[in-house]
Amino acid sequence: MNNLTIGEFKNIFENYLQKYLSSLQEFYPLTDSFKYSILNGGKRIRPYLVYLGAFAVANKNCDNVINYIKELSIGIELIHSYSLVHDDLPCMDNDTLRRGKPTTHVKYGAGMATLTGDAMLNAASEIMLSAIDNEESMKCSYVKDNVLAQVNATRYILNNSGINGMVGGQCIDLKEDKSSYSMQDYIKMNLLKTSALIKGALIAGAKRFEASSFVIKNLEIYADNLGLIFQIVDDILDVTSTEAVLGKSIHSDKDHNKITYIDYVGLEQSKIDCIEYASKAKDAIKQIEKNISNSEVFYKLIDDMLNRKY
Repeated sequence: MNNLTIGEFKNIFENYLQKYLSSLQEFYPLTDSFKYSILNGGKRIRPYLVYLGAFAVANKNCDNVINYIKELSIGIELIHSYSLVHDDLPCMDNDTLRRGKPTTHVKYGAGMATLTGDAMLNAASEIMLSAIDNEESMKCSYVKDNVLAQVNATRYILNNSGINGMVGGQCIDLKEDKSSYSMQDYIKMNLLKTSALIKGALIAGAKRFEASSFVIKNLEIYADNLGLIFQIVDDILDVTSTEAVLGKSIHSDKDHNKITYIDYVGLEQSKIDCIEYASKAKDAIKQIEKNISNSEVFYKLIDDMLNRKY
């Protein structure tokens, strides 16, 4: 059983996603908006993290792990996509470009974009819970005998997506007056806004195959730091990259009066601190190297995140 690279995973995931989308009842223009919003060139990092978490601890007798976490991986991507659709709305960030294409509200209107996000969030719960009685998933006896693990994995994703996770972080981010915010306030906001969904993805995969509490604890530390790196690199790219490379508007943080990591420590120190967060993430994986199957992939993902250009 070989660990898939992110490219290999993405090819398989896109097929699963297309099959799911083709099963949706046509409801014009909502279905078109739904498909437009999720088929827009996403990197699929969060679905891949579900797979990484599952592969790390999966029973060696359960081949083709990706087949048994496909509902979780589609669910997390739907939640991520809905959050972007709503983030781009005029009442929030009012962005007009996402991954090089017009944002959903620009193409379909603010009302339809709102409904699209609502539909995606609901669909995420539906598909993740559908795995409980999915005959194909039950072909693996380990999965069949541990149906409750799917419920626990789904619950973990939903907990990290809502008011105690991503939505809570977005609430903090939406406040107009951030003049009293400290560095710790910024970190708390992004642990919720960005890290929570990344953590939800990774831990859900591990919970699906009933990882130990020791493994879960260290994977959570890894995910928290991965999320902080992701956000700080976003802050850096917003002031150093170009619209053509990023596929979205640059200097948007300044335009929307948002506080970034750079505002607290400067550009160069931000880069240095990213390396420190990377070290903390890697240290967490070192703690569980003997307990998981794919530690080298976790290390590489951190390095790739540090060096990403978009």
